[in-house]
Formats: sequence, structure tokens, C-alpha cells
Amino acid sequence: PTLLYEPNVVPGFTNKVLAPVVRLAAVGFEASLAAYGSKGRFTGHPVRQSFFQVKPKSHEPPWTVLVVGGSQGARALNQCLAASLPLFLARGAENLSFIHQTGEADYNAVVAAYGDGWAGSEVCAFIDNIAEAFSLADLIICRSGAATAAELAAAGKASILIPYPSATDQHQLHNARALESAGAACVIEQKYLNPERLVESVLGLLEDPGKLAEMEHRAKHLANSQAASRIGDLIEELCRKD
Repeated sequence: PTLLYEPNVVPGFTNKVLAPVVRLAAVGFEASLAAYGSKGRFTGHPVRQSFFQVKPKSHEPPWTVLVVGGSQGARALNQCLAASLPLFLARGAENLSFIHQTGEADYNAVVAAYGDGWAGSEVCAFIDNIAEAFSLADLIICRSGAATAAELAAAGKASILIPYPSATDQHQLHNARALESAGAACVIEQKYLNPERLVESVLGLLEDPGKLAEMEHRAKHLANSQAASRIGDLIEELCRKD
């Protein structure tokens, strides 16, 4: 008996090849069911419980924005955010601080960009407890891989998603659009990313607490804390039938 798990909206190459062979396919996004026909089962994404335990935050100054581009960082996000810092100050965003995971490669350059003007911000190469960082954030700027999308939903966090443009079959863009369509995120494609647009997007959301709260509610609605159990049940079901 065989079961595959597809976490992205658009199935990857391997799971497309395996689709005719497996008996069941557990999918993280409901939109993925069409790729597997009668074999498809919508389970949601299995996510660590620490993300489901993130409590809603009251959105008022001082604000905190989390910037994270995956464990190795994302150069486009790092460079754009660094270039945005003077614009935030020019807009009078003194009540704003950042938690910025840069990855090792860009750490020194990003630290230099923050300089002394952002004393309340924290720049680090890697964040060990990412769920805790989520809990501190009013807004998250990040990529949109399947795991990240699932963690945003589980934690109920509003986000600005900048999909990795070289992802196979643009799967990050499809994931991001799914969250955007649900009202849980805003999407800026990397080819349109620039400091001015990023500043406008961030401040536009932070200055509208009701909008942030609605995005968080819609993000949380996409998550299923029982996804891992559902997948386990499907595996047991297959074993009993074999």
C-alpha cells in the first residue's frame, strides 16, 4: 500500500509521476485534489504544535515585523529590506522594529545596513525558535514554500509573501496566491519588488489593525491542527485493507 503527501498547490514532478501508482494522495491545499481524482484526500498540512499555540497579538505601536527567507536567508529580501530602512525612517516609522533572519551569507551586510538607527531591531543569521519569533510579529515578510505557508496558517499570521521566482513550476507563487485568495496574505512578485513598494505595503497594513486581524483570522481558517492525525489514519486505513 502506498500514499504520497503533496504540500504544494501545484504537485511537483515526482508526485505527478507517482499519481497513477499510489493508492491515496494526502494534500495540504484543497485545490490540489483535482490532480489526484478519487485518490485525493484533503488533510491539510502537518505542522508542529508550537505554531498552533501562537496567540493573537494586539496590533498597536510599537510594531514588530519579522523578515525571514528560509534557513539560508533570501538575498532579494535581504537587499530590498536593507534598502528600505532609510525610507521607513523618512516616513516617521520610529515605532517600528524588525526581527530579521538573514542567513549566513548576508548577515554582515544586513547588520551594517541597520547601523545605529534601529536599536530595537534584531538581526540574526538563523532563528532557532521560529514559532516564538512568529508570536512577536505583527506582520511577516517571507517566501511561500509549502512549509512556510503551512506555518503562517497554523500560527494565524498576516504576511507579505515574496515567492521565490525560480521554484519549479512556480509552486511558491501558486502557494502565495492561494493564501492571497483566502484573504490571508499580500503577494509581491520578486520582479515587482522594490523598496518603495515594500514600505508602502508594510506601513499600509500596520496602520490598519482591523485589516491585520482579518488576515490573521483568514490565515488561521486555512490550518488544520489534526492534519498529521488524518494522514496517520489514512496510512492505517491502507494497511488494514491490504
